[in-house]
Amino acid sequence: MLDQNICLMGGPMQGKGGMTSVIQPTLITVIHAEEEFPWDQPFDRSNTGVSHIQHLAALERIFDKYGVTPTYVMGYPLTDREEAVAAFRKAVDIKRATLGVHLHPWVTPPHLEAVNAVNSYPGNLPVQLEYEKIRCLTESIERAYDIRPKTYLAGRYGYGENTASILESLDFEIDLSASPPFDFSNDGGPDYYRSSMYPSFAGPNERILRIPHSGAILGYLCSRDSPVLRNYQKIPSVLKGMLSRMGAARRIRLSPEGSSLAQAIQLTRYLQSLGVWLFVYSLHSPSVAIGNTSYVNSEAELTAFFGRIEGYMSYFREELGGRFAGAEQVRDWI
Repeated sequence: MLDQNICLMGGPMQGKGGMTSVIQPTLITVIHAEEEFPWDQPFDRSNTGVSHIQHLAALERIFDKYGVTPTYVMGYPLTDREEAVAAFRKAVDIKRATLGVHLHPWVTPPHLEAVNAVNSYPGNLPVQLEYEKIRCLTESIERAYDIRPKTYLAGRYGYGENTASILESLDFEIDLSASPPFDFSNDGGPDYYRSSMYPSFAGPNERILRIPHSGAILGYLCSRDSPVLRNYQKIPSVLKGMLSRMGAARRIRLSPEGSSLAQAIQLTRYLQSLGVWLFVYSLHSPSVAIGNTSYVNSEAELTAFFGRIEGYMSYFREELGGRFAGAEQVRDWI
């Protein structure tokens, strides 16, 4: 419902030059371009299928219609096979898009680590191995698409204590890994619950612009000082599920996956009221075909999925008066 209250942890953070001044709303549309794998099963190096790539053309038609500049962050399986590269080039206008790095460690060489949940977060790897995997994927993208990527998104949002320095050493400029207010620590990942929703600079030389995904906790039991919000991290998962189904408190990300168009619009309005001008709208590439993710399991769900994307792009441009940009374009502006 559009009259729900929304609450989000975090506060304004200014980087170089003070980036929280009033600016035209800007949307970075990020596609996690990755392999197909069962999300509810253990990680497996053999899951490298990318048959859904041909269906990206339907997504590109929406982008063309609204003038969206997409950012495709690429996983290794989309870079190391000629048929995969050819299919991606056919489906996507890479001259208009930004290409970046999306590291899933279990399918990216060198394969030196055990395959498990903790190691699925790149930031948990030994610093030299995290470096080598990012370097390997970066060079694979450059060979396949003749583009040197400057944008990074850690697989499973797994940014670690060494990530910024690694990115600087490899001449990256942007990191999209933060995902407030989500907490992945129960699975060995990072905790973004209290992370800022504002862009900031990171790294030894502060050269990495960190742009967080857009997220919040929505619901009629939420307010800035509500007990539900203050204690959300301590609430058992079963109870969180009940609160979500009741519309009392639901943690969402700005995405067509798992969120309605109405929720995406209200989230945007709330973040804008806090001075947020830069939004990240994200989705996983396998969702463009039936049966690859839990979000799209029928023709009707696929139609609704594309409908939510088109509806949001129309809202952002026509009602909000926003503009679309690639991640690197935003870095240049700042």
